[in-house]
Amino acid sequence: MEENEVVKTKKKPPFWLGIVIGIVTGALLCIGGVMATGLLYFTKKPTTVNSIYGTDNKLSDKVASKIDEIVFRINRDGYYDMSDVDLETGIYRGLVEALDDPYARYYTQEEWIEECQSDAGTFFGVGATLQKHTDTGMVEVIEVYEDSPAYKAGIKKGDFVLEADGNSCYDYELDEFVKFIRGPKGTSVHLVILHGEEEIEKDIIRDKIDVISVTGKMLDDGIAYIEISSFDGNTNDQLNKVYKKLEAEGMKSIIFDLRSNGGGLVDICCDMLDTILPEGILVSIEDQNGNKEEHKSDANHMDYPIIILTSEFTASASEIFSGAIQDYGYGKTLGTNTFGKGIVQTIGPLSDGSALKITTQYYYTPKGRKLHGEGIAPDIEVPYEYLGDPDGEYDEMYDNQIIRAMQELGSDIEMPEKFVSDDTENEDE
Repeated sequence: MEENEVVKTKKKPPFWLGIVIGIVTGALLCIGGVMATGLLYFTKKPTTVNSIYGTDNKLSDKVASKIDEIVFRINRDGYYDMSDVDLETGIYRGLVEALDDPYARYYTQEEWIEECQSDAGTFFGVGATLQKHTDTGMVEVIEVYEDSPAYKAGIKKGDFVLEADGNSCYDYELDEFVKFIRGPKGTSVHLVILHGEEEIEKDIIRDKIDVISVTGKMLDDGIAYIEISSFDGNTNDQLNKVYKKLEAEGMKSIIFDLRSNGGGLVDICCDMLDTILPEGILVSIEDQNGNKEEHKSDANHMDYPIIILTSEFTASASEIFSGAIQDYGYGKTLGTNTFGKGIVQTIGPLSDGSALKITTQYYYTPKGRKLHGEGIAPDIEVPYEYLGDPDGEYDEMYDNQIIRAMQELGSDIEMPEKFVSDDTENEDE
C-alpha cells in the first residue's frame, strides 16, 4: 500500500501526519545517488565529529561510556531483551532526530531500497492508498488501484485497515504501519478490515504495484478534470498520456486537482510545468549559503484556461506547481490556503548502503514568493463541501469546488442543492 498518496474523499479529511513524511516522499531534488547539493552541504562545513564538537574524545570515551551505562541499566532492570535491540541503528536514528527536523530521516539499507521503489512509482504490496486519522488513530482506505490484489480481494474505498499481520493500526504511525502491509512479491499479508460496522479478515497475496498518480476525465463543456495525487517517477509520463486522451475528446480547459497532494519529486514537477508554461523560471532554490539554483522552462507551452484546486493538504512540489502557474497568470487557484512546505530535502545513500534525508534548501515561486510557512493563498477562496449523499459513492458533480471551478471556466452548470436524508428531515420535523 502506498501511504504517501492522499487524495480527496467525500468528507473533509483530518490533519494528516503522513504529509510530514510525504510525504512520504517530500520534495526531493533527485534520487539514486548523492546529489551535488548534498555534497556541498557536507563539504562547506566541518565534516567530522571532532571537528564539530572538539577533540575531547566525546564519542570514544564519554558517549560510549554513557551508552554502556544505559544498556546496563535497561538490561538489569527493564522488561526488555537487549539482544533484539538494534542499538547501532537506534544511535543513527537518534542523531538525526536530534536535528529537530520533522522531514529529516535515517534509512537502513532495506528502507532505502524500498524508498527508491516508492519514488520510482513502483512497490510491492496490495495496491491501495491509506490515510491515518490522527484523531482516532484509524487507517482509512482512500483509493484502491484497479485490478490490484486489494481490488480483487474486495477491499473498498472507505474501509479501514485495523490490523496487518497482527499489528494494530493504533500502535504505529502510518509510514511504520505500511511496512507490515508491503513485502516481497508472492508473499501473503493477513489484514483485518472494518467494512461498515463489520470486521472481516482477508489474506492477500502481495504483487508489484505501479502507482497511478494521474487520472483524468472529461466533464461538460469541454472541461477536462485531471487529478494529480503525487509527483513520482512516472507521473509526468502518466500526465502526457492523459493529455493525449483528453485532447482527442475535445479538451478546451483544465481543472487540475491537487487537493491533498503531499508533493514528491521537484524535477518531475518541473518537467510537468515545462509543458504548460512559457520560457522562464519555474522555481528557484536557495541553500543556507545563499547559493541559488533555478529550474527553467522552454518556450513551448499550452494555451488552455486552467483552474487548480488546492487544500490545506496541498504541499511541497504541488505548491511549486500551483505557485508557478499562478505567478505566470496561466491559471487561478481555487479552494483554501495550501500547507506551506517550502523546503527541499536532499536524499542519498551513505557508504554502507543506508541513506540520509536532510533539509538543505528553501524554494521560491518565479516571482520570488517564499512558500515555507505561508503556502499559496487561493485566488478564489472556496471551502470544501460535498453536497451529495455522504454515504454514497463520490460524484464530482456534487463537489462544490469542482462545480465552482467549472463555472469559472465558463460552464453554465448550477451548484446542486445539498443532499438531505429522510432521517434528517424527520429529525427536523
